[in-house]
Amino acid sequence: MSLAAAEGVIYAGGVALTGDVLLEANTDALSDTLAKIPDIGFINRPVQRRRALNNKISAIAEKIEAEEYQEAKQKLENDLLRTVERWVKDEYDVGSGEATKQDLIDAIENLIDELETLVQEN
Repeated sequence: MSLAAAEGVIYAGGVALTGDVLLEANTDALSDTLAKIPDIGFINRPVQRRRALNNKISAIAEKIEAEEYQEAKQKLENDLLRTVERWVKDEYDVGSGEATKQDLIDAIENLIDELETLVQEN
């Protein structure tokens, strides 16, 4: 799917994505990427750490749903990103369909960028 931007609206396959839809898509992409981190990608206790990271993502999604974009951005930067940096290994064997630590960081940073745009607009 190709994305193109024009006057603050993102177009994907000819469909306009508004801020809310794009944020939901980015939050879903973040959750999907986390799910693709293999257990060996975590420093230890992968089940507990994955659950904790999912809880953090859910809390961020709630902030976004409440249009608390600055708070969501801060939680991404100061909580989720830092936790991922500590809990996910820098290198591990990645199989087909699995994600790397950098994939997860990229998904977080994409959501941060989108929230930054919304914070500046409001």
